Amino acid sequence: LDDPDHPVLHGVWYTDCCEAAVLVGGRAYITDGEILDLSDLDNPVLLGYLAPGYVVDLVATGSRAYVASGRDGVRILGVTDPGNTYEIGSFPAPAPTSGGFLDGDSAFTVTENAVRVFDLADPARPALVANKRIGVDRMWGLQPAGGFGIAGSDGSHLRVWDLTDPHRPEPAGSFGPQQLFGFALQSGRAYSAGSGVDSDLLQIFDVGDPTAPFEIGEVALPWISGGDLAVD
Repeated sequence: LDDPDHPVLHGVWYTDCCEAAVLVGGRAYITDGEILDLSDLDNPVLLGYLAPGYVVDLVATGSRAYVASGRDGVRILGVTDPGNTYEIGSFPAPAPTSGGFLDGDSAFTVTENAVRVFDLADPARPALVANKRIGVDRMWGLQPAGGFGIAGSDGSHLRVWDLTDPHRPEPAGSFGPQQLFGFALQSGRAYSAGSGVDSDLLQIFDVGDPTAPFEIGEVALPWISGGDLAVD
């Protein structure tokens, strides 16, 4: 993508089911559980596997991978040697875990209609410090936004959460399309792909203040029925 107007295809790696991928230090951690060496983009090499089980989302830091595994909650894996990964700890969930992020020793996760926060100071024994439920459709893809978090929801809209106090997460509003397919956050902006009144849209919002987002642009898209969105 050195020239965004003329992207060049390098290598291809086929998976059974890849919902997301994380790139860290020349490696790709993908949600079908595989770990790839991408030092040669034309020839990706399989290094190992995260762990058996269904992977919905993941965060990798280099020596650890935090894997959201649906009804299995979140597992913390040692991945220093990708050929011999092992479980360090885990935190179960009463409903499927569908994403989250790390901030210091805290893990912020979404499980259907709740935000759950864990203290990871001892990764072998994660401690639940907050569990806030709200009556909305299933949430997913929680991303950080300067002391706040923004998550997608199956019904509609992007959901804003105040996470300034990890012990007391609180809903702080919603915005976005009538039906959301995917979104990304970057540099104080939220990019959402979804259905509008007359067509599918890419909408861009200023979320410098996540409690008062406002639209700054939109582009009509060809018909889309799902997927995700990335911004560079």
